[in-house]
Amino acid sequence: MIASHPNHCETLLLNEELRDKYRLVMNGIDWLDFPNGHLIRPRKIREKLQDKRIIQTDPRSGATIVQNAGNLPLLPKELQPLLPMILEAADNLNEMQRRALEDAEVDFTQNKVTNELRKLMVV
Repeated sequence: MIASHPNHCETLLLNEELRDKYRLVMNGIDWLDFPNGHLIRPRKIREKLQDKRIIQTDPRSGATIVQNAGNLPLLPKELQPLLPMILEAADNLNEMQRRALEDAEVDFTQNKVTNELRKLMVV
């Protein structure tokens, strides 16, 4: 999904050298740039991969396990140099989301405590 929107992927590459390398590789792969209106359906993709027994998703945690990497189709050779950069962008996105959730939890807790203290002060 990240790879289908090169601008988003590039933004998630925090290292300038990686962004430059990414731009260079993407220069010849214009067919990878999906229009903004094109919707990728991750649930359908996941279901298809599960139906083919390529991946298995733990229903409790949501963790995904690749059952048989040998069943995965080979990447076109144009995409092979992009894969490490796409994975790096995905890791960065995951880290940003984790931090945002932690920050939101702290803010929520602080607001809750502040509101409770205000209620006590009124009494």
